Amino acid sequence: MVFLEIEKLTKNFEEVVAVDSVSFSVSKGEILGILGPSGCGKTTILKVILGLLTPTIGDIRLEGESIVNIPPELRNFGYIPQNLALFPHLPVFENIAFGLKAKKWKNKNIMLKTKSLIKLLKLQELESKLPHEISGGQQQRVALARALAPEPTLLLMDEPLTSLDTTLSFHLRWEVRKVLKATTTTAIFVTHNPEEAISICDRLVLMDSGKTLQTVSSKEVFTSPTSVKVLQIMGKSNIFPIIKIIEDEKGEEVLLTSLGSFPRPDFTRETLLSGFWIPETEIIIQKTHENPNDSFRIDGELVGIIWGRTKHKLIFQLHDNNQLIVQIFADNISLPTIGESLSLIVPHKKIHWF
Repeated sequence: MVFLEIEKLTKNFEEVVAVDSVSFSVSKGEILGILGPSGCGKTTILKVILGLLTPTIGDIRLEGESIVNIPPELRNFGYIPQNLALFPHLPVFENIAFGLKAKKWKNKNIMLKTKSLIKLLKLQELESKLPHEISGGQQQRVALARALAPEPTLLLMDEPLTSLDTTLSFHLRWEVRKVLKATTTTAIFVTHNPEEAISICDRLVLMDSGKTLQTVSSKEVFTSPTSVKVLQIMGKSNIFPIIKIIEDEKGEEVLLTSLGSFPRPDFTRETLLSGFWIPETEIIIQKTHENPNDSFRIDGELVGIIWGRTKHKLIFQLHDNNQLIVQIFADNISLPTIGESLSLIVPHKKIHWF
């Protein structure tokens, strides 16, 4: 069931088009992610939904009714900005209870609601502490509790984990999702971090330069990307353009690329192709120079290794100065050495064409 609907939303700042005819919807209880690089229009969309900005063109409908002309204070939306904006002079308990007092809840209900959120977010030992006396991760929990306390119709989050270190951000992603699902909160989560988006959100709206590139479930974003740009936003490597399409002596189309030539796959006959992607995990390292059936082989020199806890990334320099990145499990005991020349094998069916 569609809960919130954004239709052909455009926002101009004089001659600058910050958001260009963006459309998407959010279902009740869904966590929708808006993912894209800085300056792509993510925060502008949030501010328009909040009512802090008026759209130049387009509509915003909540349960079928337009809210464009409803002032921000009457929309009952929660908001967590990037800097969290906790009240520095108020202890944790009072920060969380602030919105309830502003809405004139009864003292008994304020106490019950605040205590329940403190327990849910594991803040029991911090009730009397000021924001500067607690860690960044604890501040994030307080901001989330404060935003959830008034029971918002919709919660909007603008890169709230950006200021945290990598390890803390990694652990908080799951906690944020767990809390939002436990409270059945409908939310929009804005980020430029693909891993955050996939961990927290049910679906993703991928954006660039004010436009929507693709709307897809977090589970399917890597299995059905619609463009090279989508993969770049998702932080993927091994993306190569098609230089030219020619016909061989049999009249069959051949795709010329910087990695060599490929026969055109049958399932792309009706598609205008511009490039391809080789997933890092689908490349097989081989010490012999044999060419397996239904596979593509290219030789490369190992020039670097990016070490990881569970997986390593091996960087190979190819004959044309392109690089190919191969991902292997960290427990692989047969790692090649820097400077070693090897064959990289890619099954044809594992190549994603665009």
